[in-house]
Amino acid sequence: MCFRRTPFFDTSPQTKTKKPSKKRGETKSMADKVYLGGTHRLADPRAWSPAGAPKPGDNLTIQSGTVNTTNSDIEGKSIFLDRTGSAPVIFNMKNAFLGAGSPITTVSEDGAVVINTTGNVVNASTIEDAHGALDINVSGAGTFATFDNTGNIIAPAGTEPTVIGISVSQDAAFSNAGQMTATGSGYNDGTIDISGLGAFNNSGHMTAAGGDIFASIGGSFINSGSIGATGASGFAEISFGGSALVNNGTIGGGNVFLGAAGGGVVDNNNTLDSGNGTLTIAAAVKQSASATTNVDDGSLVLESSMSGGNVTISSGMLEFGGTHGSIGFIGEASAAGFSSTLNISAGGTLQFDGTSNLSEMLKGNNLMVYEQPSPTAAKSQIADIHLNSAMYSASSFHVQGSQITYVPPTSGNQQSAGPAHCSVWG
Repeated sequence: MCFRRTPFFDTSPQTKTKKPSKKRGETKSMADKVYLGGTHRLADPRAWSPAGAPKPGDNLTIQSGTVNTTNSDIEGKSIFLDRTGSAPVIFNMKNAFLGAGSPITTVSEDGAVVINTTGNVVNASTIEDAHGALDINVSGAGTFATFDNTGNIIAPAGTEPTVIGISVSQDAAFSNAGQMTATGSGYNDGTIDISGLGAFNNSGHMTAAGGDIFASIGGSFINSGSIGATGASGFAEISFGGSALVNNGTIGGGNVFLGAAGGGVVDNNNTLDSGNGTLTIAAAVKQSASATTNVDDGSLVLESSMSGGNVTISSGMLEFGGTHGSIGFIGEASAAGFSSTLNISAGGTLQFDGTSNLSEMLKGNNLMVYEQPSPTAAKSQIADIHLNSAMYSASSFHVQGSQITYVPPTSGNQQSAGPAHCSVWG
């Protein structure tokens, strides 16, 4: 503390002057630091240039070497994984929490960037592969491990394809309650590729927004959020090796493929939706009584059986063996195994690929469909569609080529669409 002395002839009182003080809550300006390589803990002051332990607000660039970090080390710091040499960049996290101020960005030109997680790791920030490739390995390493994403994991389109590979070991589980997004437009698209023998739970949103999302999980797979694709190039493929893919949320809304390795089933307890894309299911589907599969201007292709619940065609097509704008059945087993309730709205169409000279008749509440390949050949029955509602009438179904279209009457006693139960014989 210093005092300003007045001249001897000044009779005014002495006054004190103080140095400007830092306001409460102020922090020092952030620093840009570069890792010097080798293997160190993130908090090691000797591992950085300029020297000194990183502090909250700092931007940390790691171009080579191995960095070990825990929760207290990483808090409030921005991490840039930018491999520039021949050595890989390895970032190890154990029992770490990535808060909103702790984003991790990969800006490597040629990949070889790895994040290893053990213990319980939570991402409430953003992990983004802005360039090249990033591998995230979730492993128990002797004890059960979890990775919980409540923030964002992003694989954006770029000047070259970006790929985030996530591997979940058998002694680990990955949970997404946030956003996982792969963007693109058909050129240099982003990709998120999830694999491993561990468990996967999604209660957030997984969106192939022009990019690609692949998930091949050997453990349990439970969805209570949304999984889908948007855009012409967006594609999501879910393959599960466990006994079932349990859907309590929504799957579909674009080009989506569901498949099972080893005879697993899709247990649908809520909504499967083709949207205006193609939903292909290469596994048996079992729907609960309240579950529904929607076809709205898109396609549903079944490569195995479907039972229970409802299938609603609002402006698409039920196609036996078909492709676009349809529900397609591939193989006799899938056709014979279709026993869900079918609801057809005006314009709903039944497509019988590979057939000719169709005819139909209503026998009781059953719509009988026949094929006569040639004028001299005998008619053969190819489908028996049970109409559970007397609201339908034979005059409402119109045959043209290999299609039968439902057109409700337009008179004063207009009939509304009712549900139909469909079984098919190949």
